[in-house]
Amino acid sequence: MIPSLLFRIGVREILRQQRAYLFYMHPWEVDPEQPRPEGTTAFSRFKHYTNLSKTEGKLKSLLQKFSECSFVPCHEHLEQERTRNSVESLQLNQPNEPE
Repeated sequence: MIPSLLFRIGVREILRQQRAYLFYMHPWEVDPEQPRPEGTTAFSRFKHYTNLSKTEGKLKSLLQKFSECSFVPCHEHLEQERTRNSVESLQLNQPNEPE
């Protein structure tokens, strides 16, 4: 529901500050032909089905706009961060060499 431009600006800012952005989509969000159960509220139908047919195109556009980024599973990113933090910690704990 957030306009694409505003979403991309937000993601770029998060990447600038934190170097990573966690993105998740439900599989049903790219299936405009999914079954629609009866008995749901108007709000629920609006939230789940509005612009559903546009989601795949928006996802492809997002991936193109961020093509310079690496898309990795969450567990892989966390392992990379643990390794990076361990190396930085070791570097900080080394005594300074005399000049």
